[in-house]
Amino acid sequence: MQPSGLRFAQNLHRRLDELDVAEDWVHKPDFATFFREVVGAAALEAILGPAMLRLSPTFVQDIFKFDHMFPSFGPGLPRFMMPESYGFRDGLVQQIKNWYNHARKNYDASQTFADGDGDPWWGSTMMRLRQDAILGADNQDDESLARVDLGLAWAIIGNVVTTSMFSAFHVFKDKNLLSRVQQELTEHVGPDGTLKDVDPHKLGKDATLLLSVYAETLRKYIKVYSVYSTPHEDVDLGKWVLPKGSLAILNSDPCHRDANFWNTRDGRHPLDAFWAERFIVDPADPDSGPINRACRQKALPQEKLASGKPFFSTEGCDGAWIPYGGGFSMCPGRFLAKNIIVYSSAVLASKFDIDIEPDTIAFTKKRYGMGVEDLAGPIPFRIRKRATAAN
Repeated sequence: MQPSGLRFAQNLHRRLDELDVAEDWVHKPDFATFFREVVGAAALEAILGPAMLRLSPTFVQDIFKFDHMFPSFGPGLPRFMMPESYGFRDGLVQQIKNWYNHARKNYDASQTFADGDGDPWWGSTMMRLRQDAILGADNQDDESLARVDLGLAWAIIGNVVTTSMFSAFHVFKDKNLLSRVQQELTEHVGPDGTLKDVDPHKLGKDATLLLSVYAETLRKYIKVYSVYSTPHEDVDLGKWVLPKGSLAILNSDPCHRDANFWNTRDGRHPLDAFWAERFIVDPADPDSGPINRACRQKALPQEKLASGKPFFSTEGCDGAWIPYGGGFSMCPGRFLAKNIIVYSSAVLASKFDIDIEPDTIAFTKKRYGMGVEDLAGPIPFRIRKRATAAN
């Protein structure tokens, strides 16, 4: 079990139960904002704890405002050329420093949660350890640590929450897919069960259809640069050589849209379209799975093939499916991210009917290469409680 994932699940259920939503339709202006306020807050609270969000009630919204500003920092422009952005960032850093002071005054080890990880002041073991590890290093103080923790807070939700929204967007836009997701959830919790009793980490390993939706969402929407190096020897890259000690930057976008590699079912599921089953292998169908049959090199797990049941797989997709980067620079929070994305769609599908108005999502290019691209406008929707909701 992942204690942070379990806390996220508890936070998410609590926040959804507090929504002013009944069995009549309620119109909402933006699906992305809904996810930021509910899923984003639940995720941040799981890591930073309730005290941070209580001291700074607008912190979640401020992180997303900062996320919108973030590309402007890329060129390294000086403060006098963008004083508003720098000033806003300084304000976020100050909020974090205020939280440090409050937590130091109130934290007591005896208040650690039953999961052995969380607590009401620092939020998690990771945040407590960062106080010792980073502040104990040379020339580090609250100012430098708060800037590092701002980056952590941004990383927790900057891409994960929006990606979670895209996953749910496709589940609810396709009524057939929604019905099959709900059936899959029934198989995991039973007809009288509840998702509150399901470990998000276990669901993130066993829910075949939701896992394929998750992987396809990242393939379609994540466009990120990752940095690689070769410290010991030259690396042969076919036409090119990466010299020892040099750096290489790889963009996931062309890799995620390589028609020679990915399975499109002879063009019936093009790579610019969302195909929920792309990452499902059916032992009875040799043309199933994410990889074009002509490109398959790795053998699939024999025990799964022998079961005869369809299963989720990214086997053989190394270097082609790289939403988290790779090597030593691979995103350390990828497991928690997966659990948040999968579990968010699961809980919403079990609790609510959601009708999303637009059929497509439009983007700007402001955040290209930084993960999820910037949404061009709101996504209106309406929501109501399911009559047969499994809480």
